[in-house]
Amino acid sequence: MTISNLSPQRCVLEAKGVDCDKFLQGLLTQDVEKQPPMSLRYGCLLTPQGKFLFDLMIYKISSEHFFLESDGGERLDLLKTKLKTYILRRKINITERPDLAVVSSLENATEVGEYCFLDPRDPQMGFRALVPVQALNQLPLEPSLTTYLRRRLEHFIPEGAYDIQPEKAIPLEYNLDELHAFDWEKGCYMGQELMSRTKHRGLIRKRLMRIVSDSGKPIAGTKIFAADEEIGTITSTYSVDGFALIRLEEYQKALAQKLSICDEAKTSLTIHPPSWAFSQLEV
Repeated sequence: MTISNLSPQRCVLEAKGVDCDKFLQGLLTQDVEKQPPMSLRYGCLLTPQGKFLFDLMIYKISSEHFFLESDGGERLDLLKTKLKTYILRRKINITERPDLAVVSSLENATEVGEYCFLDPRDPQMGFRALVPVQALNQLPLEPSLTTYLRRRLEHFIPEGAYDIQPEKAIPLEYNLDELHAFDWEKGCYMGQELMSRTKHRGLIRKRLMRIVSDSGKPIAGTKIFAADEEIGTITSTYSVDGFALIRLEEYQKALAQKLSICDEAKTSLTIHPPSWAFSQLEV
């Protein structure tokens, strides 16, 4: 068994108090009241306008005790501050847990930590666990995150602010609905109106896809063309791979016409769409 240490890129907040589940229920896209104890769910915190702010792994220990995993560093401070602005008089305390590390393993890693669960975004991502930092040196850790990043790319899974631009990204365009970040039967949460309208009207015109450059590392922010028509934008990169936000209708036309696809520098690109990418498109 080999394990990827995702810290400090991913870090942990702890929320405790009698109002925990009700507090999080009104903010997050996931139904935490319906979530059973000792389980893991994936969700988001959105702006009131329905734009992306944070993605979270939601470890529910009990209705009064949660761990929230998200981006580390300054982003974790921002998340804690944002959550605290909504506490008001609720009985809940939110603290950072730098003593806990986030790890990922293709194999069940229950022996390395009490809080180990199947990744809720895609079972092919394996297991995710919170473990004491002091126990990391006893684990068979991989020297880098290469294997973990490769799995994310292959399964079209963006993660954190590096892949999903805060306050600008529309979560459904970034596949977060397909990654089970939303409970569509849930009542009100922040940003729900836009999400529900977009989902039920079938207004998803772009999707995040994997790209591979034929030569060199692609550059985030670079536009993608099929012949002379712009069909998308590179959003984040890893070596010669990356993610791009692709316009579905224009990309379908490019495929039908067998047009070559390249970036602004005329570097040839290969686009790998998820199998479900076009299912909601009305041409």
